[in-house]
Amino acid sequence: IILLTGFDDEIFGIQTVQAGAQDYLVKGQMSSHLLVRAIRYAVERQQLRLELKESEARLRIIIENNADGIVVVSQAGIVQFINPSAETLFGRSIDELIGKPFAFPITTTKIQEFNIIHRNDQTVTVEMRVVKTEWGGEFTYLASLRDITERKQTEKTLQDNLQQVEIA
Repeated sequence: IILLTGFDDEIFGIQTVQAGAQDYLVKGQMSSHLLVRAIRYAVERQQLRLELKESEARLRIIIENNADGIVVVSQAGIVQFINPSAETLFGRSIDELIGKPFAFPITTTKIQEFNIIHRNDQTVTVEMRVVKTEWGGEFTYLASLRDITERKQTEKTLQDNLQQVEIA
C-alpha cells in the first residue's frame, strides 16, 4: 500500500507507515520519479518481509524439532519460552512452565549437570549450557538442555564393572 494524501504532514505520514502502508506521497508534490521510487521501495520492503517471514518459519521448525530442550529465561529468572523437548525433559506442560521461575542456577561460565524429577518420580539427568541473548528486545539467557541420563547410567555401569574386576 502506498498512500496518496493531500496532507503535507510528516507525523501523519509516519503514522500511516506504522499502520502498514509501505510509503506515502503528497498530492501536488508527487512526480513520476517519486512514484517510481515509492513503488520500487514498497516492492523491496515487501520482498524483505516475505523473506523474513520464511526465515522465521524455518527457525521455528528447527527450534520446535530440536532434540535438546531450549529454554529462554529473563534476567529476573522467569521462563519466557520453552520448546517441546524442554517440556518433555521437565515432565511439565508449556503452560505450567512459562511465566514461572527457572529452578536452576544460571551461569554462562561452565556446563552444569543436574537432575530433574518428574511427577511420577522419574529422574532425568541433564547437561545445561547457557548463553546470553536477546529476546523480544530484552537481555535474556538461552539455556540448552541435553538429556544425558543414558550416558550417566552407562558410566555408572562401567565403573561398577571396573570395581568388580579390581576385586576379582
